[in-house]
Formats: sequence, structure tokens, C-alpha cells
Amino acid sequence: MSQSPSSAVPSSSGGSTQLVLIAGVIALIAVVLMNVYVEMRAKADAERTVTFFELRVDRERGDELQDRDVQPVQIPARYLEAFGTDAIKEDVERSGVPAGGYNRTFSVAARKGEILRDSMFIRNTSNRFGLDIANGNRLVTIPISTSNQPPSLSPDDFVDLYANVNRRTGAEAVLVMERVQVRMVGSRIVETGADTSSTRGVKYGNITIEIANPEFTKLANIQSRVSGNQFFIAVRDPADRAITLDVEPGTVNPDIMDMLGLNR
Repeated sequence: MSQSPSSAVPSSSGGSTQLVLIAGVIALIAVVLMNVYVEMRAKADAERTVTFFELRVDRERGDELQDRDVQPVQIPARYLEAFGTDAIKEDVERSGVPAGGYNRTFSVAARKGEILRDSMFIRNTSNRFGLDIANGNRLVTIPISTSNQPPSLSPDDFVDLYANVNRRTGAEAVLVMERVQVRMVGSRIVETGADTSSTRGVKYGNITIEIANPEFTKLANIQSRVSGNQFFIAVRDPADRAITLDVEPGTVNPDIMDMLGLNR
């Protein structure tokens, strides 16, 4: 009896090779598409602009803002952070109009070429500002140095407060308070470079902060004894709650009290 021929087993090597090739092509296409997407997003971001408003004339404290006082300026979106949170943008519903309109009064003098900011105007007092202070806290205005001051300081920023303490070896920068909330900014100082056509920088001679009542006297005593009778600040990320001092945020550093002989 003759044996029947055995059935041939198809080789799987050819199919596996095809699958590998297909997978490689798909992966290559995915990489190409991702690169195209990234380039398109980068190009879109580079081309996207935000509308702010620049003063065309000088305005004094008490003046009313008029539509003829400002002109829109297009700022590339990638520079948006440099303008801070209080720069007034275009109204979302009215093209060419500042958000909030024109019915507002200047609380400070403002100069031609400055970007329109909320901090230039008198706040709406229909809601009493004082009612927004936490129970047991106080609003305190302190002088701050404009040297090395971060640009575009705005209300609601959180800052660390420093002072220069005179020691035998010279002045030493000492941390006074951490994570203090700025409630108001004032005494705007306009800095103009040699090129008057360039955008002018705005800094502040003082800020108002909210602190617990017991810290007020400590801060006043420190101010009277530190170099220049003023403080300087470092703005921090509002989400950053890291504390280096062994006291609660917004509490005076006891070390500086010891340095100045205020704990005796």
C-alpha cells in the first residue's frame, strides 16, 4: 500500500515580513504627521496676535479715558506673558474697543506710548474693597525698590519680601516674608530709555499687601531699620506653596527681628 503524500505546511516567514513592513510604514507616517502637526502649531502660534491698547497722548490723574486717547496694537501671542495680567485686551464682543469700555477715570498719570492697564484707573468702589479683607488681617502699603523689580507686577501676584540689612561685612539681603499676596500696586514709575520710540517700562514705588494684624508692627519696625527704608520683592508662581522659613506664609522671619535687635 502506497503512503499518501504529506500536506505541505505554508511558511509564515513571508507573512511576518509583510506585517513588519506594514508596521514600519505606519510608524513612519505617524512620525511625519506628528512633525507636520508640531510645525503647523508653531507657525500658528507665531502668527497669532493679541490686541492691546497704547496711549496716543499723555493723561493726568482724574482724566476720563476717551476713545481718541488710545490705538490698538497687535502683540504676538508668544510675548503675552511679558505684558502681565493687568494689561487691557480687546473686548471679546466689540472689535477695537478695550475690555471694560471707556467709562473709567485715571487714578495716576499715564504717558504716551504706555500700554493701557487696569492699574491706571480708579477701581469700582460699588463693592467695598475693605470687605474683601480676611478677618484679622490688615492692608499695609510698603515702599519697594524698583531695582531688579520684575516687569508687569499686578494685583493678586504672590511675592517674597526681602530687605538689605547692614552688617559689619556690608549689606546682606535677608528674607522678610514669604508668599505674600499683593492686593494693590501704586506710585507707578515710567522708565524711558534713550530710544523714546520703544515701549516704556512701568515699575512701582510701593505695593499694598495683606498681612495678619500682629505682623504690621513688626514690618513697620523692620522698615525703619533696613537699608534705604524699603523692601525688594521676588514674584513667585501662585501655585508654588513651598516655604523655607519655619513660620507660616505672610509671617515675619524671626531671624531678621534678631538681626535688627527687635526681639529684645
